[in-house]
Order: sequence, then structure tokens, then C-alpha cells
Amino acid sequence: MTEQDRDEQAIIKAWQRAGNPAWSVKDLSKALGVLPDDRAGLRQQVRDMVRAGTLVRLAGRRYRVGTGSDVVEGVI
Repeated sequence: MTEQDRDEQAIIKAWQRAGNPAWSVKDLSKALGVLPDDRAGLRQQVRDMVRAGTLVRLAGRRYRVGTGSDVVEGVI
């Protein structure tokens, strides 16, 4: 398991412990105990997880763990 995989697992577990709320990166950093100076790396990790479909971006720069029902394929 790579460091990135461990980080992703820690992020997902934090969301699950809190009941999968809509969090900003700042909220997530507080839940994980990440210092404000280290948020840039967390922000990049969240972007990568959104691209991978692990997290879903919501309105207001908030995120939550994605589920299969969050994905809509095709043209809307």
C-alpha cells in the first residue's frame, strides 16, 4: 500500500466517522488534524480523489464521499 493509498483511506474514514457530511477542505483538515500550512497537499489529494470518483464535489467547494448513485452517465 502506498502513502497516497493510506492518505485516501484516512480521508474516507474521517468522512465515514462523521456520517459523510458535506465538508470543505478546511473542515476536512480540522477532522484529520492537518495544520493550515499543510492544507495545499490535502487540497491536491482531494482534487485527485474527485478525478478518481472517490469524492464528489458539491456546490460551495464542498465535498463528500461518492457512492454509485452519485454518478450519471451520458448527456443531461
